[in-house]
Amino acid sequence: MQALWSRIAQTGLSCHCPSCVSAGASGVARRTTTAAGRRPVRWALSSTFVYSGIFAAAATTDAGFKQKRRDQWDRAIADIKHDLDRPTEEKTTVRQEETVKPKQEKEETVRYKPLFDEPQEVILENQSYQDGPAWPTNTGAPLKKGFVPPNSIYAGYITRNRALASRWTSKKMRTTELAVDKLILRMLLHLDDLGCRDEMHLTVPVSCLNLFAAPTRNLKALLLYTNDQHMEATTYPDQWAHINDLPRQHRWGVTYKQDNLGEFHRTAENLNTALGQLFEKKQSGQLAYKDMVAKIAYNLYISPAPPSLECWNTLLCGFMDTDAKNVDLVEPTLSAIRNANVRMNETTLKATLKYFIMINSRTRFANFVDRMRGLHGGVAMARPGITVNDSGRARLVVDPQTGKIYQKPYPTPGVFEVLVQGVLHFVGFEAALRVCKDMGQHGWGLSIRGLTPLLDDRARNADYEAGCQVWDLIKKLQTESQRKGQPEKLFAQTYSAMLRLCSACNEMARFDEVLREARAAKYGHQELLDLFRHEMHAEPGIRQLEPGWRNIANYVKTVTQAEFESIEEKEPEEVFESSSPTSEPSKDASPRKPKSVSGLYLFDDEDWLGSMPSTWNSINMAKIDKKRDDWPFSPSEL
Repeated sequence: MQALWSRIAQTGLSCHCPSCVSAGASGVARRTTTAAGRRPVRWALSSTFVYSGIFAAAATTDAGFKQKRRDQWDRAIADIKHDLDRPTEEKTTVRQEETVKPKQEKEETVRYKPLFDEPQEVILENQSYQDGPAWPTNTGAPLKKGFVPPNSIYAGYITRNRALASRWTSKKMRTTELAVDKLILRMLLHLDDLGCRDEMHLTVPVSCLNLFAAPTRNLKALLLYTNDQHMEATTYPDQWAHINDLPRQHRWGVTYKQDNLGEFHRTAENLNTALGQLFEKKQSGQLAYKDMVAKIAYNLYISPAPPSLECWNTLLCGFMDTDAKNVDLVEPTLSAIRNANVRMNETTLKATLKYFIMINSRTRFANFVDRMRGLHGGVAMARPGITVNDSGRARLVVDPQTGKIYQKPYPTPGVFEVLVQGVLHFVGFEAALRVCKDMGQHGWGLSIRGLTPLLDDRARNADYEAGCQVWDLIKKLQTESQRKGQPEKLFAQTYSAMLRLCSACNEMARFDEVLREARAAKYGHQELLDLFRHEMHAEPGIRQLEPGWRNIANYVKTVTQAEFESIEEKEPEEVFESSSPTSEPSKDASPRKPKSVSGLYLFDDEDWLGSMPSTWNSINMAKIDKKRDDWPFSPSEL
């Protein structure tokens, strides 16, 4: 019996650590034989110790995830608080008397989508969709959502939707209508110059032929009349004047509306989709260029809602991507964007800067950069009633002559990339470095993509020392992106530029190192070789084009006074009292005679936009042009 109890005492414990062995020494075990009581203690790692280590590691990892989640929530709450603390914009929205009923929440099951452990992860997971594209790692300041304008591609969800709830003033609506009228007429005259307007009845409906198939002389007279009316509407003093008190359009002018329920946003989205499809069909060869232009003009003509910022960007980028001989409509589109006072975003700024580089216009490039700095009328005015404090002094510029407040664009890596490319094209590498240093103090920075043109320039000039400095900065940004949990992959053009630099400077050891790294990044050997050979013989920078036709004042020479005076104005609109709560009834709804054609040739449609025409007469344009030419050589003025 003692032997049996001895065997039970030896095998009864599942764990043989010292604590368990001592705790399991019961009275029965103490009555066992001496051999059983002298069992040696095993000091190996116990299961309790292993489990404790696993739990400690799990707790440490979970603490890291919780800290990251807390940081995300802090940023989200800070952005929402900033949006809620913003003062209500004065005179920028139409008061809506309608009460919108809250929508009933709808619960639906999404198949094949993993569930979340915690409810807040659903919100954080969708944050990237709400906040637009990811902010690339760059040499500039981090993204501050509280200072991003609502039209930016990086604007937050609440900021964007709050801006969509606003409504235009009557003056803003009329200037936009006149700007689109001018763009449509310039498209038709462009088709007339190409000899492609004879078969217009095959492209647009018969109801539009009164305008689209009108004689050329009539179209020129309508364009000059619209230009005159737009100049008058731009300088009209009352923002909220009755729509019939504002300068009139011609008989076939467009009519745009913004309803209180916001259905015009859906209409603008449909217009943008239609424009994009037309450009895609042209690129794929399914649509001729003349038919594309006619259909674009037709869509702008029949749309009941004004074009959105996305529509303007689609037009600008689409006309720039056409073949080299058909870029004549880029200039009219830029003029229309300026005439309609469109609040540009990163896409508009990049396309505008790129176009000035493409046509090799150093003066216009420098002038546009000055406007981005808040000079010469700026690119956007600040909202009414804003005050310039210490926090907004870096992004707001007060015109000392007019007292107007202009808002600078938010410093983003994509816009700065094209800006540095322009300085690199017009001046050179040293000036580009100075611009990077000077504008870097104001938050501007270059991403990995933005640094690639600098590396390419050093490869073409066989400057190994400066090229390696740019390469080291690129690798530093890549390491930083990995540390942030958003790893960025180097472009094939970046590897190709570094390979060409090593080849030009006979640094074959570094060449092999970069080549191995590129192969590890999943770039094929043949792909890198083809890109290497192509860029060895390709022209540096952005392709060059001939500037398009943009000056409409020359049409005055072919328009008679009788043709100008025979233009019929659009009938006064029937405005209901409830649809215009802030305006007075029209005092004079009778048609007005057009003004004389004389004097229109003094101003181009871009010259008078920043200020009154009389102001431009007092400016010494020779001095301004000289200053613009000297600008690239003194980038520290930025």
